[in-house]
Amino acid sequence: MAVTPQMQERLDKIDLLISKGFSLKSSMRGFYHILSNPEGKAINTISQAYKNEPLPGFSWIGFLWCPFISVQIRHWNYFWFLGIASFIFDFIVAVTNLPTSVNNLFGISVGFIYAYNFPYQRWLFNKSNKKEISVWKSILIGLVLSILVSIPGLIVSEIINPTAF
Repeated sequence: MAVTPQMQERLDKIDLLISKGFSLKSSMRGFYHILSNPEGKAINTISQAYKNEPLPGFSWIGFLWCPFISVQIRHWNYFWFLGIASFIFDFIVAVTNLPTSVNNLFGISVGFIYAYNFPYQRWLFNKSNKKEISVWKSILIGLVLSILVSIPGLIVSEIINPTAF
């Protein structure tokens, strides 16, 4: 995937932080990241800056296309997180009889989290020297994996709250 000028600017911000003694590691089994200041204290990366240091911020591509870019950079843990979180969320919705439109809130929340996560994951991917998956393959694989990870939650939801056809 060609890096857009906006993403390159985000990656440059991370490079600058690393050169100043900050560290970046994966967390939540590789789904998310931990950015630590030179003293080793974790930083809230859902902001535009830490003290006077600019942070990468929100990525619209990360928000709108998370399944596809996750495949493209081989970030498979995104799908593990999505599957487990979807299962738990679908179970809660079924047990509490919340309207299924609440699922939209879940999808927006996952996209929002990934929008802040993506620049860091992209940076980690670039440092790994792995080869990207092509755009068309990533779209196909992303669609298939997104459907597959939603199946367990749909089954549980249907068992708890069967709907009449």
